Amino acid sequence: MHERTAPRVGMRRQRPRLLATLAFTFALAACSAGPVPIAYDQDGCDFCRMQISDPRYGAELITRTGKVHKFDSIECLASFYSTLHDSASVRSLWVSDYLKPGTFLPASEALYIHHTGPGSPMGRGLLALQAGSEAGSAGVPAGETLNWRQVVELVAHEGLAPGVKPLQGADSSSVGVRAGAADAHGH
Repeated sequence: MHERTAPRVGMRRQRPRLLATLAFTFALAACSAGPVPIAYDQDGCDFCRMQISDPRYGAELITRTGKVHKFDSIECLASFYSTLHDSASVRSLWVSDYLKPGTFLPASEALYIHHTGPGSPMGRGLLALQAGSEAGSAGVPAGETLNWRQVVELVAHEGLAPGVKPLQGADSSSVGVRAGAADAHGH
């Protein structure tokens, strides 16, 4: 005799929930919370559109939706950030450690050196170090020490180096940008 068993209703109801939970988990994992590697000599800066080539100066802004914006310099990151309509749309900001090229530091925790002479890709002379590093120590140019808020204010006030302008088409509309607005929150 063949007995018919009642279908497992509980399992059928749980499958869609399980699939939805798994899909949600994978979607969250896909949204980057931390920095992603920059493909140096391949990726372009989301502000000036130059190719990102020097790992001592790379930077990233990650939105709440997980979109990663890459920059070739601290100046470009600060310029992009200072034009945001809503800094709440930013999940995190990252800058490359000058002494450990390609290693990212949270922008709000880094120590910045503003020096004169040749240096950063956009010519403003900004570099980032792990907090506690010494300006003027081996391999670090001497200069004025700044925090993230001061960097944003400097770049908002003085712009990129004299004569340097972002290329046409450099806009940041995907995170709500308006020209000329300075927002110095220390994300």
